[in-house]
Amino acid sequence: MKRIACVGDWGYEELPTFLHDALKNVDCLFLLGDNFYPSGVTSVDDDQWEKKLKQFFPIEKRKYVVLGNHDYLGDVYAQILYSFSKTYFSWYFPHFYYDEIDQENDAHYFFIDTALLSPQYTLRLLHACNIDPHHLQIYYFLLDHFATRQREWIEQKVKQSNSKWKMIMGHYPVVSGGKHQISEEVYGFIKYLCETNSIDYYISGHEHNIQHLQKFNTHFLITGGLAHTYPVKEIAETHFCTSDAGFVELEVHKEKVLTYVVQEHGKFLLHVNHK
Repeated sequence: MKRIACVGDWGYEELPTFLHDALKNVDCLFLLGDNFYPSGVTSVDDDQWEKKLKQFFPIEKRKYVVLGNHDYLGDVYAQILYSFSKTYFSWYFPHFYYDEIDQENDAHYFFIDTALLSPQYTLRLLHACNIDPHHLQIYYFLLDHFATRQREWIEQKVKQSNSKWKMIMGHYPVVSGGKHQISEEVYGFIKYLCETNSIDYYISGHEHNIQHLQKFNTHFLITGGLAHTYPVKEIAETHFCTSDAGFVELEVHKEKVLTYVVQEHGKFLLHVNHK
């Protein structure tokens, strides 16, 4: 069994005080983008590593990382290079997209870059935040080199996977009752993957709230509600939603996956998926 804390939109200097105790019993964390507000990091020596990452998250727990749109306003290469830090070994972000096989619990985790998956949507967000020409050029460079490769990679990987549980982690949601517009590019591609490869979970941030929705026979979890939460409403696909501060915790077993919502007054079981 593996306990995983799924946390998006966390990159602030103030987070809820219950977070420290809530993370004591998890085995690892999935950090789902917008890791540093408002504009990513400037380098591997940026003081935000100390003020945000090291202050709130236990150093010994491995953190599997994806990027969000705000991270692209800074140095995204620095977030990759930090994986090889000689002083901090639990930040794991080896590439813009990568996977991890959990043989003990028969699970396969896929980590993708939704900013590279949806250039039209992302460019609107980056320009709205007045991205500087240097970092905009880097984003265009990464699009040229990795956008198509990532699509081919994830399609091949999920098709070849023999694991019972398949989970994709990204920043942008696919379906949501939150305030953000849904990226048509992300929606169309993830819909295709879910309908052709039996994806069990797609887990994202971006909305600054917590949601559990279901579509295409896939469970969609949005977990970006630790700080600066945004309102949320129920839609046709909604099983649960809240704008109260918290995050989602998964408990992955071979035969089932339990989904919890963790908040200030403890955690409660949201859903059990048997297979």
